[in-house]
Amino acid sequence: MMLTRSDYKTPNEELYEKIQRLYDQYYKPDIPYTHGGFRYENAQNYGFTDFQKHDFYGKRIMNPDEYVSFCGTHCDHIVIPEPFKTAFFEGLRKAVAENGGKVTFHDTYVLYLTRKPL
Repeated sequence: MMLTRSDYKTPNEELYEKIQRLYDQYYKPDIPYTHGGFRYENAQNYGFTDFQKHDFYGKRIMNPDEYVSFCGTHCDHIVIPEPFKTAFFEGLRKAVAENGGKVTFHDTYVLYLTRKPL
């Protein structure tokens, strides 16, 4: 099992605040998306053995168009109704462009390994 945890607040504090204001103004999905509470560590509670967790680190830098495309892949962003959706994505593009044309993500790639019991 693998997941990515991303931090774009720390390397982009001012941009982060601008983006949060856009969320407050335009992020209005018809049906709120609630993230599940799945915990990978629970595999041990279901009989799996040799549980291991490994963290790997990386960095991504995106220009305004790349960042908007990336945000457009999130299921809770895809369903934002118009006219909010267009204004939201245009606001994201503008915010990143005004921030030196880039947004930096410090990523942690988390790999969980476990064995199914025999």
